[in-house]
Amino acid sequence: MEIDVKDPDSNIDVVILGGGLAGCALAIQLQQSIPDVEVSILEKRSLPFPDAAHKVGESTIEVGAHYFTSVLDLSHQLRTCKLEKLGLRYFFNNGQNAPISERLEFGQVYFPPIPSYNFDRGRMENLLVHECVLREIDYLGGCRVKSIDLDKDGHTVTYGRDGMTQTIRARWVVDASGRAGILKRKLVPCHRIGLVL
Repeated sequence: MEIDVKDPDSNIDVVILGGGLAGCALAIQLQQSIPDVEVSILEKRSLPFPDAAHKVGESTIEVGAHYFTSVLDLSHQLRTCKLEKLGLRYFFNNGQNAPISERLEFGQVYFPPIPSYNFDRGRMENLLVHECVLREIDYLGGCRVKSIDLDKDGHTVTYGRDGMTQTIRARWVVDASGRAGILKRKLVPCHRIGLVL
């Protein structure tokens, strides 16, 4: 599922740090908007991702579902392998810790016109990685970013992968690394914001 960049030391348009939900979605949207854009994604984890991941994002609201289905054009994938949901639901326990199937339930009876979905985060991320690879977006798993040199003439990202150190030069660097905050840590030293990381 992983593919290598054509020339790790050559200039590309965009390098995305993080190949999860946000990084893959951005890469797909960039390619749709600018078909000849060169994008590389550097992801710390190796593929495939485990189905269950303890992160926010195991369901969508209507605007998020609209983005995946209409903007990224993934409606077929979501409809065939994700569970459509009936919007916000409330389950009352009536003072007991009964199984959810036995509790009083309150919510919509009919599916809304704009669907929303429940999904396993890892499965959703694997689906997006697969879409990136199908669209020939360079996706590299098992990468650890070592340094970033930001410069107005082009940015350089140095990373380790398979015991080797490589560099990518890009016009744009996007940080989609989530809580790791790779660019944030570089641009805002921890002592200036009172954090111990």
